[in-house]
Amino acid sequence: MTRWRRVSVTAAIAMALVCGALGASAPSAAAQDDNDPESQRARLEESIGSLEARIGELSAQIDAAAEAVSVADVGLDKITLAAAENEDDRAAVTEARETPAELRRALAVMIYVGGDPVFDSVIDELASGEVSMDQLTDRVLFGAARDEADRQLEDLTDQAEALDETEAELAERRTALTEERTAAEAELEAASTERTQLEAELEEATAQLERLERQTSLQALTGEFAENPVQRPALAVKIDNHRRARPQAGLNAADIVWEEIVEGDLTRLVAVFHSEGAPRVGPVRSARTSDIDILSSLNHPLFGNSGSNVNVRRQVEASTLQIVNADTRSNAYRRDGSRRAPHNLYTSTDALWGSAPATAGLPPAILLHRDVADPAPAGGRPVNGVAIAYGAANVSYTWNGSGWERSIDGAASTDDAGVRVAPPNVIVQFVDYGRSAADARSPEAITVGSGTAWVLTMGQVYETTWSRPDAASPTTYTDASGNEVTLTPGATWIALPRAGGASLR
Repeated sequence: MTRWRRVSVTAAIAMALVCGALGASAPSAAAQDDNDPESQRARLEESIGSLEARIGELSAQIDAAAEAVSVADVGLDKITLAAAENEDDRAAVTEARETPAELRRALAVMIYVGGDPVFDSVIDELASGEVSMDQLTDRVLFGAARDEADRQLEDLTDQAEALDETEAELAERRTALTEERTAAEAELEAASTERTQLEAELEEATAQLERLERQTSLQALTGEFAENPVQRPALAVKIDNHRRARPQAGLNAADIVWEEIVEGDLTRLVAVFHSEGAPRVGPVRSARTSDIDILSSLNHPLFGNSGSNVNVRRQVEASTLQIVNADTRSNAYRRDGSRRAPHNLYTSTDALWGSAPATAGLPPAILLHRDVADPAPAGGRPVNGVAIAYGAANVSYTWNGSGWERSIDGAASTDDAGVRVAPPNVIVQFVDYGRSAADARSPEAITVGSGTAWVLTMGQVYETTWSRPDAASPTTYTDASGNEVTLTPGATWIALPRAGGASLR
């Protein structure tokens, strides 16, 4: 399964691209070079080339070591054969050394038993005392035979000594070859191990390069493939969710939509547009302090709203959010006379993008999407849907085979064109709500920290832990094994109920 993970430098890349497009001061050239996808690609290609060269060297080293082992094996085989032949020769010599003594005994027996006249004369000489027994024995019985036997014995003794020397040389050569073979085997094992490690590194570097190349063809917030992904800031718009505001405009064009609790346990929507625009978005309502942390991981996103009280405005202005609200960009908003205020303020994404401040940046991939061809991740279980009780609003999502059909207070959620809201992904992130420091009447969602969350995708639910170390970081959703759950490419709605405020169906 191919995973297109977040790229940590995306935010920096985004800032560089947008600053260049909008004429703002950009990061240094060195920083751009380090973070630019082309620079990353060049580094990866250089790394891959180095790894391939080293693997080639190791392959040659492995071949040489294997050849050395083979040569040593042949040498040891020859030594074994030579040693066997040496032993055969030694046995022959040992046997031959016994022959002279046997010859002596045989001659003596033949002479004695045969009654040879020569033996009689020898006896006479012995009796006369003219010669000793040894002299007679040497002369008659063993003379020439003993001399020949002694000569043969001397030769055989020399051969035995030579065989002993050969055996010692063979043993020494065997030891040396064994040591050479052991060294060659160690070198072979080390080179093979290093090559295996480098091949794994090469595979990972190649995968990184593929991911990088793929990443440049994915929409940042939906993970959807596009030949020319959009290069613009994320645009968040605060949308009314009161019953008089429905059906809302533009919701099905949003990449991510957060639903948060506001005063009276009603909810409002924070719709983030990036891959698509919408000619009509709204009704637009006022900002809350919850919005600051929710949106701060999007790299200085545009934030459209109808305004806010003084304390909220100060906090928003002090944040990284780029304000394009009805107070600062009044020409981008208009009232719809067919609806009652305050549920009748509308804007368009083009109008707000067109008024983007130079400090806005391209968004990073804050959610983890799998490839469109990949199956659902492991660890989920089938589920029909989820029901969420916010307090004054009841929302449900029901799986229809391709998306999660949204309903609110028993009625189907549609946009103002009558198209059903049915995102492929829904995340139910249970959070605590405190009291906003800017307005004691307003609840503030605590979205930095950790807690439990249900990730619904591909008709399955994954019980996860959400974690976010700070407002600038994206939220991760990990299963019990510590694996981040991947989403289906497309839109994602993130519900922020209190703990215990939802049930699976």
